[in-house]
Amino acid sequence: GVYALLFMKSEKVRSIGLRLAGGMGKL
Repeated sequence: GVYALLFMKSEKVRSIGLRLAGGMGKL
């Protein structure tokens, strides 16, 4: 229920964070 929602949300945030980190690394 709520925990699953939070888990999915954290996964999305982490994926976005990794993407931003990758962009920073390229620069």
